[in-house]
Amino acid sequence: MFISYLFTNIKNVFWTWIILTLLNQIIFFGACLAPYCILASIPHVSLITFGIMYVSYKIALTTYDPKTGYNYLGYDKDGYDINGYGRDGYDRNDYDVKGFDRDGYDRDGFNKFGYDEDGYDIDGYGCNGYDKYGYNQYGYQRDGCDRDGYNRKGINRNGKDRLGKGFFGRMFSSKEHDEKICKMNEEAIKKNTAAQSDAKKMEIIAKANAAARPINARITKLGDIKRDRLTKQHLQEIKELEARIDARRAAAKAAEIDPKAK
Repeated sequence: MFISYLFTNIKNVFWTWIILTLLNQIIFFGACLAPYCILASIPHVSLITFGIMYVSYKIALTTYDPKTGYNYLGYDKDGYDINGYGRDGYDRNDYDVKGFDRDGYDRDGFNKFGYDEDGYDIDGYGCNGYDKYGYNQYGYQRDGCDRDGYNRKGINRNGKDRLGKGFFGRMFSSKEHDEKICKMNEEAIKKNTAAQSDAKKMEIIAKANAAARPINARITKLGDIKRDRLTKQHLQEIKELEARIDARRAAAKAAEIDPKAK
């Protein structure tokens, strides 16, 4: 910040250095303005110049405009600029201009890659495609089984189908049995997908509600501030109106007493 202050006030730095150099040469070196005299004074004069500018910088930080409430660098007493961001680039709620907090997560709890602190995206799935319960978007676990313990072919972990037949039973099963199993598998896939979708919707709604609470509280607070400002403004306008009415009444009364006052 001090370096940027120096570049912003480069003219002041230059003229301060010139004046100090002249004073230095006149007071300590008998007004010697030869190049070798000036070269000899550059180190300590420059150091003094930077010291004066640093004091000026500190004064600029602590001096606030009574009208705007901001200092020379554009920050208020709490260290925030007109847009509500501090010197470190974060606002009062610790979010930067892009909406990410100091840990890199936005107001909904997701980082720039779309994952929350637990490594899941907005739909609740990790980078491997499974949610925190171990199910993918179709409702199947890593071993390929759904919530009922059956895979897409309708076989459970014990090797039996949805009608309870094992490997050899399925080898000699009838066509009617196979058609029934296919229909049951299709219904199970639809059921799993719908159940998974409903679960994700509820989870997303819960996250959205949790994220909306602080935002709603801030909006309410801003509304209260705005209402207070409007109330003060209205009171001021009423006072001004009453003052004008009193002035007119006084003028009318004076006109009644002294007709020449008209």
